[in-house]
Amino acid sequence: MRKSSGITSRRGIGWVLGAVAFVLAILLLSSRGSAALGQRGGAADHVVISEIQTTGATAKDEFVELYNPSGAPVDMTGWRLSRRTARGTEYNLLTIFPTCTIPACGYFLITHPGVYTNTRDATYSTLQYIASDNTVILYSDAGSTVVDMVGMGSATFSETATITNPVAGGSIERKAHSTSTAETMGPGGADDTRGNGHDSDDNSEDFVLRTASDPQSSSSPAEYPQRAYVPLVTKS
Repeated sequence: MRKSSGITSRRGIGWVLGAVAFVLAILLLSSRGSAALGQRGGAADHVVISEIQTTGATAKDEFVELYNPSGAPVDMTGWRLSRRTARGTEYNLLTIFPTCTIPACGYFLITHPGVYTNTRDATYSTLQYIASDNTVILYSDAGSTVVDMVGMGSATFSETATITNPVAGGSIERKAHSTSTAETMGPGGADDTRGNGHDSDDNSEDFVLRTASDPQSSSSPAEYPQRAYVPLVTKS
């Protein structure tokens, strides 16, 4: 009886170990399959702040560009754009977005009144303007739900770390993907028309510095992100 019990016990343990191995194998195959079908990390699935200029010919020569990297239009009605100082005081730039939609892989340009009159989609609803060391915040409502934020210079609010303040007439521009550089994002570069969909939640890594800004609006052509896929590992 004791021997028979030992055999049963060993068989039970063997069955459990086999079941565990089977489950682990399924999980591994599932993760490989998901990697083969999904994008690499860092690709945004929501509207992002894609480019910011804080000063140009004048102190108020500025804009905030938005980009929709998703495959569906996004209704922006009722959203809000604000700035926050390094001391934490927040001011609205565009208190309430007008009735508008950003198409899939399209842009939306918001400017200070009086600049980019031919291409802008909306203007600030206040007399505020973005200064160095500020944080620009995009809300999907009247100031509660943060969709994206970008901290510059010595800003105390950012996603992980800030990006350097842009130079006059220049801008900070969101990367197309993690390996993008100022050169590849520039005119004629490999990522020039790949959109601005990279978002690792680290402002210092997600943006490049441009010496000359390049604002895009709803009248600009759509830019489709380069989808990067992980190869499927198959049995040899």
